[in-house]
Amino acid sequence: MKRLLFLLIVSLFSLPGLQGAGAQTTSEPNWTRSLAWSPDGAKIAVGTESGSLHILDQQGNVISTFQASGVPIIDMAWSPDGNRLITGGDDGIKLWDVSTGSLISDQFSGHRNWISSIRWSPDGSRIASAAFDSYPYGVIVWDANTGTQDFSIPNGYTLSVAWNSNGSVLAVGASGIIQLWDAFAGTLIKEIATAEEYEMSLDWSPDDSLIVGAEVLLGNPTLRIWDVQSGALVRQMVGHTDVV
Repeated sequence: MKRLLFLLIVSLFSLPGLQGAGAQTTSEPNWTRSLAWSPDGAKIAVGTESGSLHILDQQGNVISTFQASGVPIIDMAWSPDGNRLITGGDDGIKLWDVSTGSLISDQFSGHRNWISSIRWSPDGSRIASAAFDSYPYGVIVWDANTGTQDFSIPNGYTLSVAWNSNGSVLAVGASGIIQLWDAFAGTLIKEIATAEEYEMSLDWSPDDSLIVGAEVLLGNPTLRIWDVQSGALVRQMVGHTDVV
């Protein structure tokens, strides 16, 4: 609950609002664009509109700050060992050493528009990225060590990707559907029809039996939970007043 509450607070306020008893704060004059907990839950990475990247502890103290980009950091993900961060934005994909803030690689060539979602596979061997890009450059799965393409998924204008718990299946939020891809063969397993045009974000339940999607619907954003096996809608939740 503490982690969830802290994540919510960081989401709602820009970095100057990260204050607490004894906490150091930044003077970042812009707002938060992306967040990611470290695998051990001890740190959180905060990406901003200006492209700066901040590593905080659970109390909101700033551990380190570095300029990762000159444009917004739209999404990012930690490596499973917690030593690296992968970031995505208008200037593509970049891989960072967390301890030094140094750039490891920016040689992830393939997308032609801004990165909308990026996720590290559970075993750390691969990285999946989605881009708001024209067909067929929507989703690419990369070798995390070499930066070369493992395979691509020929979608356009994709906003979300999510690995299942063992990295064998990749969920993709495409236009009007959630696609499930075999992450080793690069083949389509099934499609789940959704009510809206795009899934802004996706996540799996711990046992991989359910998928939750945050759907684009201005004025009435909706969270929907789907049964993976049957493709049936299990539950929908409304209450947000803007895009989730």
